[in-house]
Amino acid sequence: MVHDDGRDTDCGNDSDGAEEVPSVFDILVGDVIGDDVFRAVADTRRRFALYYLLEHREATVEELTDVVTGWSFAARAEAAGPTDRDAVATGLTHAHLPLLREAGLVTYEPDGDPDDVVTLAPLSDPVRTLLRWAYEREGGGHEQREGPGGNVE
Repeated sequence: MVHDDGRDTDCGNDSDGAEEVPSVFDILVGDVIGDDVFRAVADTRRRFALYYLLEHREATVEELTDVVTGWSFAARAEAAGPTDRDAVATGLTHAHLPLLREAGLVTYEPDGDPDDVVTLAPLSDPVRTLLRWAYEREGGGHEQREGPGGNVE
């Protein structure tokens, strides 16, 4: 759990507790995380993809497209149509997933197939802490459903 003061008391890792995880404040103002990771998590759709992968570990591009489309439009209380979904799919395959891969957050070998698999890369404790903190502020943990507003481990 990430507290309001930035302390993370549950990192969800198998660490023996020997190394303390920096606070969100230290992560944000320090040099614990590289600029490429900050650029990668700056976009809501990329964060939504990462939240889903934190819960499920891997997903097809098709699955991520459905999830990111649904969460993006639900966050605005709007319904998404086929054109909206196509736009999200294009953004994911041509911009968002390659950027997440370059930042070392996912593994992804694109073949242009909707069944291409995206896998969450091993994340450092500071990156995991930052994602949980962002997730909680985007509505995570307040409702009993999966996704923004749901449960990210």
